[in-house]
Amino acid sequence: MKLNMHVAGVSYRCTPEDIKAMQFDDVLAVEREPRNAHDPNAIKLMRGDKHIGYVPAVHSARLAPLLDAGASCTARIDYVNVQNRLVAITVVVDEHNDL
Repeated sequence: MKLNMHVAGVSYRCTPEDIKAMQFDDVLAVEREPRNAHDPNAIKLMRGDKHIGYVPAVHSARLAPLLDAGASCTARIDYVNVQNRLVAITVVVDEHNDL
């Protein structure tokens, strides 16, 4: 499965300098955050040791059960707009044959 989306929460978590440092094709770590107080399906996105935001809830509701079942997931930056603090990514989920 391949999904394109904007990262939720970038304007709250990243400074303009953080966003300027992001580059096309940077790899982001995808981490489940099941104890998130706002969304039990939360999936956070990390660039190195910096938490840059979340997979939007509309997508995390679908992805969280797959990740919890052992699917692997990668995310890469597709587009960065520093002025508007937008970061677009592509998330690829390898659902394996047994999921």
